[in-house]
Amino acid sequence: MTDQNITTAGIKSARFVWLAVLIATIAFGIRLIATWQATPLFNGDEPEYVDLAKNLLENGKFISTERMQPWCQGGKPGDPTAYRSPVFPFFLAVHFKLFGTSYLWPKLSLILVSSAICIMLAYLGRLVGEARAGLLAAVIWAVNPPSIFGYYSSEKLVVEGFGTFLLVGAFTVLAMLYSHDRASIACLSGLLLGLSILSRGYLLFIFPLCVISLALFPLRRRWRTMAVFTITTAVVIGGWIIRNWAVMGKPVLSTQTEHFYLGNNLWARGSLYADVFVMGFDAPQLKVIKERYPTVMEMSEVERSEMWSNEAIKSIAESPKRFAWLLMRKTILFWLSLRPDLLSWYRWHYLYGFALLFAIPVFIGSKWKKSRRSLLFLLAPVIGVYLSTLMTYSFNRYRFTIEPFVFLLGAVGCVGIVRWLMEWRKSLRLLA
Repeated sequence: MTDQNITTAGIKSARFVWLAVLIATIAFGIRLIATWQATPLFNGDEPEYVDLAKNLLENGKFISTERMQPWCQGGKPGDPTAYRSPVFPFFLAVHFKLFGTSYLWPKLSLILVSSAICIMLAYLGRLVGEARAGLLAAVIWAVNPPSIFGYYSSEKLVVEGFGTFLLVGAFTVLAMLYSHDRASIACLSGLLLGLSILSRGYLLFIFPLCVISLALFPLRRRWRTMAVFTITTAVVIGGWIIRNWAVMGKPVLSTQTEHFYLGNNLWARGSLYADVFVMGFDAPQLKVIKERYPTVMEMSEVERSEMWSNEAIKSIAESPKRFAWLLMRKTILFWLSLRPDLLSWYRWHYLYGFALLFAIPVFIGSKWKKSRRSLLFLLAPVIGVYLSTLMTYSFNRYRFTIEPFVFLLGAVGCVGIVRWLMEWRKSLRLLA
C-alpha cells in the first residue's frame, strides 16, 4: 500500500484521529459500566492466574499453584510449570508489584487495552487503505458483547483480552511496513507477535503465515525485514522454550496438550462442550485413560503432556475417517456464530455473523484487485487460529482473539458494497 493510497483514504487525518479516539472513549465507558455491574471475583481460570502472579512476586518462580487443573495437568503444586502461558501472569505481577494485590488496577488496565483495540482497528484500516472500514470495525468492537460481558470479557483476569490486544498490536505495527520499511518496525512487530504467542500458545500458527505475508509485501528491503521480524519473534518464543528445557527437561512451548487429545479422541465431537466437564474421569474419553494409565495422577507435568499427545496421535491413526469427519465438524463450529456461553438473547453472535456476511464480497469485488496483499495479510491471523482449531477443538474463547480481524474484513466488505452501490447509482444517472 503506497502513501497515496493512505492519504486518499477519504477522511482527513485530524478528523480521523478524533473519531478513533471518540470511539475508544465510548468503548472505555461501556466497559467501565459493565465492570461496575459485573459479578465479583473469581470465575474459571482467574484464581490460577492470580496465584501464578503472586508466586512470581513472592519467590520469582513460575510454579504450579494450589489452583492447578489436577485432572489434566501433571505434577504437584510448587513444581516448575509450563502449563499456563507466562505473559498474563507477568502482567498481573507487575500490577501487584506497583499497586499491591488490589484487583482494581489490572482490571482498569484490561479495560483500557480492550478500548485501545478500537484505535488500532481504525488505524489498521487506514494503513491498508480503508479508513472508513477501520472506523466501522472500531465501532463494532466498541459494542461487541463478548468483550463487555461474559466469561472472558475485558475486565476478567484471564488471558483473552490482553492476548487479543497484543495480537492486534502486532498486526497494526506490521502494517506500518507498507509505508515505512524500517528494521525497528519489523522488530517491534516481531516482539508483539512473540508476546501474543506467549499469551496464547495456539497463536503460534500465525507466525509462519506472517512470514509468508511479508514475502508478498511490496518492500524495498523485503528480505532484511523478513529476517528481522522472524529472528525477533523466534528469540521471544525461544527464550521461554529454553527456560522450559532448563527447568523441566524438555524444550516445549506449553505442556497444555490435553486440548490435542480432547479434540481428537475417539469420543470427540469437535467442540469443548462435551461430557468431560460434567462427568470428569467417568467420561469415556477420560475413563479409558485412567484404565490405560493407573498412575496417571502421579505423573509429572511433562509425562502427562506426552501422554495426552501420544493418545491423540493414536486416536487419529486408529480412525482416520473419524478424524476427517472431525475436521469438517470443527470447521462448521468454528465459523458458526452460535454463542451458547452468553446470555440467552445473545446466543447468536450477531455482530460476528454480520462481519462474516460482509467479508465475502471483499474477495469478489473490484477493490480486491487493488488490495489483495493487504487483505491476505488481514486473513493471516484468522487462518492461523482456524488451523489451531483443526488440531484441537472449536471453542468460542479461542476464536475471540481473531474477532477484531473478522470485524475489519467485514467492515471492508460493507464499505465496498456501499461504494459499489453509489458508483452504480451514479452510472445509472449518467445513462439517464
